[in-house]
Amino acid sequence: MATPYGIQWMRFDDDCTFPELVKRLPHVAFEVDDLREAIRGKKVIIEPNEPAPGTLVAFIEEAGAPIEFLQFGKKSAPQPPTGITPTAGATGAPGL
Repeated sequence: MATPYGIQWMRFDDDCTFPELVKRLPHVAFEVDDLREAIRGKKVIIEPNEPAPGTLVAFIEEAGAPIEFLQFGKKSAPQPPTGITPTAGATGAPGL
């Protein structure tokens, strides 16, 4: 269920290899500009990884709680599908 506050409920399979702390406790997540700088000197419990293209994620433990950091790559303008060349003034809908 999506909320305007970005709350997500996570469920884990029995064979999930995440640390118990992450599976057991709710956590907060912060978007950062530089993930490696954000975790420097911290107790890293999930190393930086890329679960989706352009998304870098890592978890630390702070005061007994898991904290997630996310770094998103620069978003580029959407590209047309291969073989389609956009024309000036095109609206994308026929007859408009």
